[in-house]
Amino acid sequence: MQTHPDIRDGLRKAIHESGMKQAVVAERAGLKANQLCDIINKRRKLEANELIRLCHTIGLTPEKMYELAKKTA
Repeated sequence: MQTHPDIRDGLRKAIHESGMKQAVVAERAGLKANQLCDIINKRRKLEANELIRLCHTIGLTPEKMYELAKKTA
């Protein structure tokens, strides 16, 4: 049985590759820094609207984020 990658797996890498600090990404996406930390560390679910805002902030499409998650999983 094939498991699907968790899109949160690529989030940390995407933020790093963006060159922005995690706190800046969180603020620009309308999240608190601790909320983004919890999402990245899988202590919190990533809501669809948050994914869209994070992707927009980082400069990726959700599809590209998913591809990145597949590579890091």
